[in-house]
Amino acid sequence: AACVADDRGFKAARAYIAMIKVAAPRAALKVIDDAIQVHGAHGVCQDSKLASMYVDTRTLRVADGPDMVHLITIAKEELKQGQNKAGRAVSGTNRNVEKYGKFSHVEHGAMYIKGGA
Repeated sequence: AACVADDRGFKAARAYIAMIKVAAPRAALKVIDDAIQVHGAHGVCQDSKLASMYVDTRTLRVADGPDMVHLITIAKEELKQGQNKAGRAVSGTNRNVEKYGKFSHVEHGAMYIKGGA
């Protein structure tokens, strides 16, 4: 995120910044939670630093903006880039379907509709 911001500006780095704001606190919470599990009951005791670290880190996830806001920012920035290979695979708009006729008998999204084939 920092390299992109330096090279192309903060507007170009918005998605990367949002990714860090989601990934870093989640990773920190995972590490703290694992440490609490290792320490057992002492890990959640008020005398333990782990309990306050967990509360502080969890609060940071909300204070800096809820994860969902950052995930929406990531999605918007990715969608601005246009369709990519992964997007076509998920959306079902793959050029090979039209070119080769593979799976052309399957209605796109039918598997997500209740009772769909």
